[in-house]
Amino acid sequence: MKIPRMTVITLGVSDLARSTDFYREIFSTPPITQYEGVTFFPLPGVWLSLYPLEKLAEDIGIEAPAPQPEHPAAHSQTPLVQGARSEATGAYVAGRRGSTHSISSHPVFRGFTLAYNARSKEEITSIFAHAAAAGAHIAKAPQDTFWGGHSGYFSDPDGHYWEVAWGPMFDFSEHGDLRFRD
Repeated sequence: MKIPRMTVITLGVSDLARSTDFYREIFSTPPITQYEGVTFFPLPGVWLSLYPLEKLAEDIGIEAPAPQPEHPAAHSQTPLVQGARSEATGAYVAGRRGSTHSISSHPVFRGFTLAYNARSKEEITSIFAHAAAAGAHIAKAPQDTFWGGHSGYFSDPDGHYWEVAWGPMFDFSEHGDLRFRD
């Protein structure tokens, strides 16, 4: 029998509380936290689950990867500005409510990205401001792409990359499902 659809994506995280807070802000959705040691975010079409990385590796029966080095700003006492764009470069500045926030400068690329297809370039700009305010590391600011679209990348506190993209070849069903234009 085939797998008919994806229902849950589970991310192994180093700090469940920090990641729960991050995704609560990213999705503006209250998480389900009533089950000890795991967080669920029910989203249209698929749920996102957060589970401690060591426990996830143990459940699979493999060794957990070594922790990543911290970003130099993690040791700085200078607060980062939330959700702002640098006037000099136009890049987003990560931060969280004026507090210091530990992020990896170059998270290890694990060979996959999570993605959201936006309905416009303006929606991408808004999402990136929201992600920066939540503490995301902006890996690549939104920009026009070689394939005719517009996209950028940010990463969560554990280095999971998200792409937010718009493309002229994409459309959405009345239920919000992604599809190619006719």
